[in-house]
Amino acid sequence: MVVLRLLAKLNRPDTSIHEIETLIGQDAALSYKTLRYINSAAVGMPRKIESIGQAVIMMGLRRIRAWANLLVMTGLKNRPQDHYLMALVRAHLCERLVERANPQDDTGFTVGLLSILDLLLSKPMPEIVQELSLSDQINAALLMGEGISGKALHCARQVEAGEWHLIDFPGVDRDEIYQLYLAASEQAFQEQQSLQET
Repeated sequence: MVVLRLLAKLNRPDTSIHEIETLIGQDAALSYKTLRYINSAAVGMPRKIESIGQAVIMMGLRRIRAWANLLVMTGLKNRPQDHYLMALVRAHLCERLVERANPQDDTGFTVGLLSILDLLLSKPMPEIVQELSLSDQINAALLMGEGISGKALHCARQVEAGEWHLIDFPGVDRDEIYQLYLAASEQAFQEQQSLQET
């Protein structure tokens, strides 16, 4: 419940940059992990980030929110590490696919990342979504596979299942999807290693 409450606050569509900064800063462990993670080799910042406020300015609200989501989720005890890796691969693959379809749509990473919550929390996704107060677009993607993010999530799940003959995403052929998946997997492995060090 603590994790869900924090995720709900982080993902409210009307949450401001200042509120995100305050929310992360109030939790000493989350603040420390966020700064450790942002300064890790996996993220590759050009210079050291020394405060959450600086991180928000440098990275932008969307990216900080996504990373905070991830770090909150990894705070769940006794969960298989494979689930976190799956969440990261989905997040990066969905992000890349959505950017191909609409560069202005920034929901791919969040949809991919949060799509694993039913496994992590052992609760039905409709219950989780109800408690999180997500945007209508993200809700529709997670619950009904609607919108470009929903199609990206469906594609990511097909890739996970090895159903290459069924894989489909508007405007992206299978060879490119495979290359995007390899890139997403490589980034996810690097980030998982950094997470284990925080």
